[in-house]
Amino acid sequence: MFISSVLEHEADGNELTYYFMAMSGGKFNTRMSEMIGIPAMSSSASGSHEFSGVIDLSGMLARKEEVRKEGLFNIRGRGVQDGEFAIRAHDGEAKRQTELKVPINNKLIVLGLQAHNFFDGVIKAFQADRGGQVMLYQPDI
Repeated sequence: MFISSVLEHEADGNELTYYFMAMSGGKFNTRMSEMIGIPAMSSSASGSHEFSGVIDLSGMLARKEEVRKEGLFNIRGRGVQDGEFAIRAHDGEAKRQTELKVPINNKLIVLGLQAHNFFDGVIKAFQADRGGQVMLYQPDI
């Protein structure tokens, strides 16, 4: 999985820059060919993995004093004290507006990963679809 530079390149003639974020699975991956997985005994074959689902947590987790210190924008939440989250629960618009203002290297991005070859062991015992993991990524570009 990659993250890119700004998605505009026609006007300035510069190509996009891509930054590597993560890799998982594939039939030539040595962990897959040796059927190593977590939980143990869940991998019965080599196979593909799929990054599915991404959420930016930077707006949800921003603290009032951090937002003010960065001078990002005026907080619209009433009664929010320093040390508390900058937005109130269930305020999706404020969450999104905060995300848009947070610099890329301050982002906290969650990626969902489905491991299509993790279908045995405890995953099979609980009749789950597939194994996988959730990863938290903070860019450094």
